[in-house]
Amino acid sequence: MNRAAFYLHIPRDEIPYSTIARYALLGGFRAPQVMKQIYGNSKKRLHPYLPGLIDRFSGFFELSSEDVIEHKTIFPLLKFSQPADEIMIKQAMKDCTDDKVILSTAIGHSRFRTFYGLCYCPVCVQQDINDLGFAYWHIKHQIPGVQACFEHSCLLVGIPMGDGNKDRSLILPPFNKQSSQLASTCQKKLALFSSQLFNLSQNHQINYPEVYRSLLNEKGLVSCNNGFVFISKIVALLSEYWQELSYTNHLVPGVSEKLASFDFLGRILRPKTHSHAHPLKHILLGCWLTNLDAKKLLITDTKVNTSKPMVIATNDDSKDKIISMLQQGVSINMISSQTGKSRCFIHRIAELNRIPHLSNSQAFPESIKRAVLIKALYGVHRQEIADKLKVGLGYVEQVICNAPGMSEWRKHLRIQKNILKASKTLTNIRKLHPEWSRTKIRNSAQAEYFVLYNHDKSLIDKLLPPAQKPEQFKKDWEKEDQRLLSALEVINHLDELSLSAIGRLIDDHQYLHRQLNKLPKTKAFLSKAGKLK
Repeated sequence: MNRAAFYLHIPRDEIPYSTIARYALLGGFRAPQVMKQIYGNSKKRLHPYLPGLIDRFSGFFELSSEDVIEHKTIFPLLKFSQPADEIMIKQAMKDCTDDKVILSTAIGHSRFRTFYGLCYCPVCVQQDINDLGFAYWHIKHQIPGVQACFEHSCLLVGIPMGDGNKDRSLILPPFNKQSSQLASTCQKKLALFSSQLFNLSQNHQINYPEVYRSLLNEKGLVSCNNGFVFISKIVALLSEYWQELSYTNHLVPGVSEKLASFDFLGRILRPKTHSHAHPLKHILLGCWLTNLDAKKLLITDTKVNTSKPMVIATNDDSKDKIISMLQQGVSINMISSQTGKSRCFIHRIAELNRIPHLSNSQAFPESIKRAVLIKALYGVHRQEIADKLKVGLGYVEQVICNAPGMSEWRKHLRIQKNILKASKTLTNIRKLHPEWSRTKIRNSAQAEYFVLYNHDKSLIDKLLPPAQKPEQFKKDWEKEDQRLLSALEVINHLDELSLSAIGRLIDDHQYLHRQLNKLPKTKAFLSKAGKLK
């Protein structure tokens, strides 16, 4: 493996791109030459915050691959947002190319685009020159969505990369002094919290679903009965918190305007629909949840865990002791005082082990208890049982809970009842609308459809029409033509730009080069402007 020809002082938070750019500048190498030396590919592009082939870079500059990944890339944020994929992502960063690394993360599958380029703080540049004698690219300035320097509270300056910009070239922040622009309050908060989360994730493994639920519970945004999260309230509060944040497109640093609705929260917070998300989404949510204090993510309220049913903590020794005392005829009050267990707990043990005892529950004769159990076995509602037998609802619930397996059986009956009801509903819809497709039937009766989907999928194929092959997506070229034309009409100095530069400005998806014949209005406008030969 090749090694660097001379020693290079490398700050701990310098991104690999910056290190290679300084090495090329000091060694008098051109970009293709230094890329050939390190990666064996003279045409390699290097991603600013998620580079691949870290092992080759580390070996060339004699660094630790683990240290490079933890301190010179945004891997700590991915470790927080995708804990299950931590090992896979780290291995991809060591061995695979940049594109494979991006695809292994949620960033590569996001429906929005962020600024692709390099960012620097003018104040940090001058400070680095004074302290170190050179300027470099800091990793925390490259975090997607960040617009400000967390240390100096000024706006970052972005230099675009990729096609039509600084592509396959090695550059450093400009050394000349530049005036800095003060960032807004929201931009400062976003930058500061992203820095805190970056530092915190380097040294701690955070289970964010549990922490989020605990913090939401403290704010009263989790239902006490079923543990559901109040998504609509959270969206309203989050929108209010970030209302002064200015959203941008992918051409400049900042938060994408597609995140302004915060409709991504449900997929992060709901356990059933949980999916991995872009780190920027977690930064927006976490900053509000912790009130700009990332250390709160380390505090988990173990008393609040609504995702799992609460279990009474007891050991076998105490149970055996209680059973022994009950069999000896010791009163429930005496057992409670000696063992410290509640009377309800002792009463339940007595019922489950069929040990006779004298308590208020024995006020009703055995025949009433037997009648309650028979009706419960047939799935009669608790309130209906209480009304018919003229007993309290609490007594009915107590008898049902103390009968082994009764609660599970009644749950099974409820499911079967729902399946029967859903089957009848879907059958009636099919009879009324025989021409409807499976998707249309599902949309008209979603609750019934998902009862069968969750409990008996085989009935779906029996009751619904056969699944149809999906129709091929057809592009609405007329709508796209109008969009591109509207974007072209607002561009100033069109005559000074190339066709490729115009396409990047209006986000044309290469249509101006490849599909122009399908865009008659756009083609006519460009032809009139003299941009077509």
